[in-house]
Amino acid sequence: MSSKRSRARAKPLTNEAAVATPPLPAVLAAGTVFVAAGCVLVLEILAVRLLAPYVGLTLETTTSIIGAVLLGISVGAAIGGRVADRTHPGRLVVGLLIGGGLLALLTVPIVRWLGPSARGGGAGGGGTGGAIGVTFAALVPVAAVLSAVSPAVAHWQLRDLRTSGTIVGGLSAWATAGALVGTFGTGFLLVPLLPVSTSVLAVAILLVLAGVLLGAYTHVLGARTIASAILSTAALGVLGPSLHSPCDTETSYHCVQIKDLAGDAAGRLLVLDGEYNYM
Repeated sequence: MSSKRSRARAKPLTNEAAVATPPLPAVLAAGTVFVAAGCVLVLEILAVRLLAPYVGLTLETTTSIIGAVLLGISVGAAIGGRVADRTHPGRLVVGLLIGGGLLALLTVPIVRWLGPSARGGGAGGGGTGGAIGVTFAALVPVAAVLSAVSPAVAHWQLRDLRTSGTIVGGLSAWATAGALVGTFGTGFLLVPLLPVSTSVLAVAILLVLAGVLLGAYTHVLGARTIASAILSTAALGVLGPSLHSPCDTETSYHCVQIKDLAGDAAGRLLVLDGEYNYM
C-alpha cells in the first residue's frame, strides 16, 4: 500500500497549463527570479531616501519600510502561488514583471504626493502614522507583484514531483542572490552615483524590458501589448521627474535643502533630510 502511495506522489505534474507551456531554460528561470527579487530590495533601500525629507530619517521610518516590504513579499508569495496554479504561467510571469515595473514608476509620485501631508509636528520629524501610510501605499503593491514572480516561475518549471525540491530550492537561492546584489548594489553604487528618482526609473525600465523580452521569447505577448507596455512606461516615466523634488541636491547621505532665514538677510538654513541646521 505504501509503495503505491509513493508511486502516486512521484507521478509527473500533468495539469493542462503545465503540459501546454514548456518550462524555461534553467538559466532564464534563475535570471527572472534574480531580477524580480533584486528589484524589491533596491526599491526598499531607495525608499529610505525618498521618504526621509518628509517623515525624517528615523527608526519609525526604517521600520515602516521594512514592514511594508515584508508584508508585500508575504502577500505576493501567497497570492502568486495560488494564481499560478490556475492560469497560464508564461502570461502570468510576463504580466507580473511588466506590472511590477509600472508600479515601480509610481513610487516616486506617490511619495511626493502624499509625503508633505505626512509630516509631523516637530522640525523634520514625521508622524508614525504618516510614515506608515505613505510607505505602505508606495511599497506594498510593487513588492507584492514582484514577489509573486518566484512562485509563478517555480510552478512554470515543475514537471516531476521527484525534482520539486531541487527546482524550488534552486529558484529560492537565485532570488536570495538577487536580493543580495540589489542590496549591496544600491548602497554602494546607485545611491552615490544617481539621484533617487533616476535609480527608480532605471529599475522600472529593467523590469518592463525583462517582461517584454520574456514575453517575446515565449510568444505570449503580441505587438499591440508590447507597444502598450512601452507607451505606459514612457508616460509614467515622465511623471516622476516632472514632480517637484524636495531636495536642492542629493549627496551620498542626505537630501539637502538650503533656505533663507526669515528676518536675516545673511542667514541660511541647512536642511538635511528634514533636520534644520543654522549656517
